[in-house]
Amino acid sequence: MPTALIQQFCRRAEWHHASKFYNEVNFYDRAEVLAVFGVVEHADYKADEEAVAALARHKHERNRKKPEVRVEGVRAVWVDWGGSRRRPKRYPRDEGGCTVVRRGEFVTITTSKGEIVRKSLHNVEVYASDGGRLSLAVCA
Repeated sequence: MPTALIQQFCRRAEWHHASKFYNEVNFYDRAEVLAVFGVVEHADYKADEEAVAALARHKHERNRKKPEVRVEGVRAVWVDWGGSRRRPKRYPRDEGGCTVVRRGEFVTITTSKGEIVRKSLHNVEVYASDGGRLSLAVCA
């Protein structure tokens, strides 16, 4: 259950200071949270229709299939990292004849040799066969 929804629809049961900076941390009653969102029935708390609808919307958005962009026969440029955490080593990769699939904020690259690499969208550059850079933008 998302924290933002709990904060919006439930009352905090108690709070405490945390860390040396005295940050305020809210705690919620588990029974109230589950009852307000209609997960369980409880004698002391009633389900809130708005909260139930908000949770349903959240679950629907989370499970919605992300739009996909697929391009084939392109050149992909990215960086692989190796070595240790203390002494990281950068290995630039430049592969031609790749299939690139974007789902959400990630890109899956299948090289011409069949190697599959998954990278963040912002860490990959894709070029067409004529050398022009391609955008993997998607309308959500």
